[in-house]
Order: sequence, then structure tokens, then C-alpha cells
Amino acid sequence: ILANDGDKTSVAKPKALALDPTEGKIFWTDEGGNGVPAKVGRVNMDGTGAIVLVDNIENPESITVDIDKKFVYYSTRHPPGIHSIRYDGTERNEILSEQNDIAYPKALGILESRLYYLDPTYEKIVRVDLPSGDNAKVIIDNEADLKNMIIFKKRSMPQHPCMINNGGCEHFCFPGEGSSRTCACGMGYKKENEITCTPFKSFAVVSQLDVARGYSLKDSAEAMTPIAGPGHHILHVDVVFRDQ
Repeated sequence: ILANDGDKTSVAKPKALALDPTEGKIFWTDEGGNGVPAKVGRVNMDGTGAIVLVDNIENPESITVDIDKKFVYYSTRHPPGIHSIRYDGTERNEILSEQNDIAYPKALGILESRLYYLDPTYEKIVRVDLPSGDNAKVIIDNEADLKNMIIFKKRSMPQHPCMINNGGCEHFCFPGEGSSRTCACGMGYKKENEITCTPFKSFAVVSQLDVARGYSLKDSAEAMTPIAGPGHHILHVDVVFRDQ
């Protein structure tokens, strides 16, 4: 969906992801590097329309979304903080900071009008009211080795083309805005038309020492499943193709 192509909207060191399937959006936090800035980003599930929501950020960590109210919540390590912003990048607010007794907001969750965060440094999970961050209540305390957290809630999903017969797509169906959908093909295949996938018939096989990959001769699409594993040192390549 995304790779590091040197553009500011590309991926360098992604830390966390959050999805809104009703809008066909992926949100992510990125530490940056290799010419790509640290940021909070948004992209369509088919890889199009990538934008930067927040770029003046240091040490981004976790991210979650409020699907109903269309808000993104993200955290930072140093300085520790939890912030919110709308899907379109407006109304950026600080909800909690170091003054609110947080040290490392490693994971976030949203349920109705409350935000939950996991802090492994203080060994606790805390709940606060939104949008103010008031009325903090410790849910779990003095629990060592806290690693991650996600809030589970059963919800009725709106009808969407991808939910019926895979949207008519042969391989993958990605939801989009306004009940739209985009079909995509798996690795080693290319789109023949809007819904049909066919295997690549010609491509370049490239060795990168510890992995061999196939690339389309027209773009950078993956034309075969990569060959990799412990102990591989691939210095030269050749190809023998069999149907079976």
C-alpha cells in the first residue's frame, strides 16, 4: 500500500496503525528517517490519497480513531503526550501531557466519550473523559510488563460493496468513501480489468543478498512472492519456470 519513495507522505518507520473501514482510511504514526519526516499520516486503503495530518511532531507512538466522531487520537513518547485531530487535519488539541502524570502512553483506545491509555512506565491503564482529559480513573494498576491494548466493541457495520460477494473482486476488495470500492490483486498478479487479476508473464528477478524479489518491468509492483529466510546470501540469480 505504501513504501518509502522519498516523498514526505511515504513510510519510513511506522509505529502504529488504525483503520476506519467505513471510510476506507488507514491512519499511522511514523518515526521518520531516510529523508521522510516523522508524522501522523492518512491514506486510502488502496494506497491512494496519502496525506500528512501532523508533521511537527517528535517521537510519535500509538494511534487510534473514533469512527463515529471522525477524530484521530495519537501519543508521543518524549515529551509524553496524547493529542487529538480531525480526519481532515483540523482542530489539533492536546488532551494530556507530562503534567497529567503520564510517562509513556504506549497504547490508546476509544470507547464512546472516553479515552483509555496504557502506560508501562507507571504500570497502569487509565481512563479519562473526552474531549477535556478530566476525571482520570485508574483501571489497572501495578501490572508489570504491559505491552499493548485494544478496545473491543461489537458494532453494526453499514452495508458496503465489499461485504457482498467480495465486491465482485477476484482477489481483494478495499472499501472507499461514499460506499465505493476498489479491487486489487495479490502479490504476483496484475489487474487485467477492474475486477480480474492475471499473473505476471515477464518480470525482473533481483537479488538483495538476503532476499530475491520479482519486480514488474513497468513499475515497482511485486511480481512474485519474495524468497528469503535464515542463512540466505543470494549473490546470483537465474529462473526456471514451471506451470506446476
